[in-house]
Amino acid sequence: MDRIIGFDNQLIIQIFFQFFNTLVCVMILYHFLYKPVKKFMQNRTNRIAKEINDTEKNSAQVQKLKSDYEQKLVQIENEKNEILEAAHKQAIINKDLIITEAKREAAKIIERANLEIKYEKQQIHADMKNQVVNISWIVISDFLQNNLDSEMQNKLVDLALKKMGETKW
Repeated sequence: MDRIIGFDNQLIIQIFFQFFNTLVCVMILYHFLYKPVKKFMQNRTNRIAKEINDTEKNSAQVQKLKSDYEQKLVQIENEKNEILEAAHKQAIINKDLIITEAKREAAKIIERANLEIKYEKQQIHADMKNQVVNISWIVISDFLQNNLDSEMQNKLVDLALKKMGETKW
């Protein structure tokens, strides 16, 4: 035995059986392990691809909904501004109407007050005139009864009444 490896029949048969056993193990492992793992991985890959596609579709829908939402927000903002502007214009119109009505009412109140003042002045004037006439009558009567005869008294009374009638108060 001077060789390190001796290729005899026994070694060749052992190598052959070893190769055959390895081949059988590989086939069994391929059939029972590789195919199911490969099938599992393919299913997983398909599921992940489907989820990615669904996510992309959902993302597109989300983007569309987001853009629709933003457009609606802009429309709502525009409508809000239009409504506020219309309300502001209406408020200005109402303010002008209220001011005009208040001025009209104030003018009526002032006119009524002036009429009442004029009426009061006339009443006071008439009362004063009556009182002056009464006082004058009393004074003249006393004076005339004490100093004049009846004919002269009547002339003076007539003259005083004429002058009082001509006087403006």
